[in-house]
Amino acid sequence: MVCEEITPEVFRVYDEYRSDIGFSNIYLILDESIILIDTGVKSKPLALLDALKTIGKSLEDIGYILLTHAHPDILGGIKWLANKTKAVICCSQPSAGLLKNFDDILVKSFGVNKNFNRLLWHKGIGINFNSLTPGRVIAHKTVISVNDRKLIVIESNGHCNGHICFWMPQGNILFSGDELFPYFNKPNMFMIDRTGSFAKRAFALKLFKELKPQIICQTHDLPVMYDAVNAVSTALETQDWWKNIVLEYFNLYSEASLLDVEKYVFKCFNLKVPDYIVKLENHSTILKILEFLEAESLIEKIPCKSGGVEKQRWRIKSFDS
Repeated sequence: MVCEEITPEVFRVYDEYRSDIGFSNIYLILDESIILIDTGVKSKPLALLDALKTIGKSLEDIGYILLTHAHPDILGGIKWLANKTKAVICCSQPSAGLLKNFDDILVKSFGVNKNFNRLLWHKGIGINFNSLTPGRVIAHKTVISVNDRKLIVIESNGHCNGHICFWMPQGNILFSGDELFPYFNKPNMFMIDRTGSFAKRAFALKLFKELKPQIICQTHDLPVMYDAVNAVSTALETQDWWKNIVLEYFNLYSEASLLDVEKYVFKCFNLKVPDYIVKLENHSTILKILEFLEAESLIEKIPCKSGGVEKQRWRIKSFDS
């Protein structure tokens, strides 16, 4: 177990267990009533129990559980914590909808069969509840207050529909969830699920830059403790790199399928992704980039009578058509 002090009021907690999607961080914000952000991958978060003991707190001290989004690596401990604490579980309206039926998380967010959860459990990640109702639905600019501590909700909706981040003005700390990935060649962190938006993620990153955070606490990987604004700029550049490489393929070959483009992008970045992660992501990041380029009138779909999205083909936009 690792319990790392970010500031005297903010702690990062994670298990020494590392899955193929990296470490999943839990953040504690200390006050008279503790605010917990996300719940990690483990169905019983022993690391959290150890951390609370280390800082002289207990489960009874947790007043709020804030969920950035409804993905398996975020929800691991939610059922256990819901039963063991009196904390108010807070999430966005789209996330609340997914929590009503865990099958929806896999089917709607990832486009995979609901039985995929068995494989995730085998890999140390999984959803262990059938249905869960949050205590409070929160939206953009909602303020969560505990004594003098305030967290402001930022709806980002890039990584997935319903993704929210939290801005803590005291200390200029941004809890960015899975919205900020400044690492272009880390395949263990996919960018966007089937419900997300390439454009909205870019918009969210530009908003983060305007906030000028001093510290960024991510769900995966290390918190950004120095030059955080530059990390946001790098994340924006990373997003542009992915987009430009997709366009580069079309400039080379005129038309392509989603799988053609994905293969090219992965080769350019030298990405090697575990098979089950490829299946979980289900080509969604590339799909969202293609949809963005189509909306920008840079490419267009080629008419197709049948077949799934994998068989759909796109081509450079013809302005004569």
